[in-house]
Amino acid sequence: MAKKKNNMILVIVLIVVALVLFSQKKMAGYGDLEYFDGGTYTYAFEAWDYPAWAGIGTEPWYWRADNITQDEAENGVSVAFRRTDYIPTTATYFHGTLDITADDEYYAYLNNVHIGHDDSYDTVETYELRSHMKVGQNMLQLLVKNAAIPGSTPETNPAGLMLAVDYGYSTLQFPEYTNGTISFDTFIAEGNSWVS
Repeated sequence: MAKKKNNMILVIVLIVVALVLFSQKKMAGYGDLEYFDGGTYTYAFEAWDYPAWAGIGTEPWYWRADNITQDEAENGVSVAFRRTDYIPTTATYFHGTLDITADDEYYAYLNNVHIGHDDSYDTVETYELRSHMKVGQNMLQLLVKNAAIPGSTPETNPAGLMLAVDYGYSTLQFPEYTNGTISFDTFIAEGNSWVS
């Protein structure tokens, strides 16, 4: 009985290690993050390096151009962004987190469910996504607002979005555990695999 229990613990430990080592990680970047330009979605640009953003988050800041216009700085602007990721129907496990901040304010939705809001650009919030994820298409939608400051310039009232999406999934199929002797090599040899 003790040997069977030890073998079960070993299998669980190996599965947890495999989840950590082989999860798929994706970061926002060109081709992943898009903004709505009034008619279609277009790839987002890396925003200019505003000095006040230095050290906030680990990812670049994005916008629909490298900077906002003079009119947008003085009168404010709201921009809709989206990012679509896919989880295959064969996935047996998936997870995800979102690290995000924006200058000045954001509203975040995953699959049309509100997951977060903040109006302080100098803090990065982390949201757990798993409870709102599903197999198939997962759409992250963001509304980012830059406040109006009359008399300001793009350099004194910039706009930007910083985000990092970390998600992963596994197509690992768990075998029947009947005699306590299945090995990890046998498990993989039977056609079970990880997607990374």
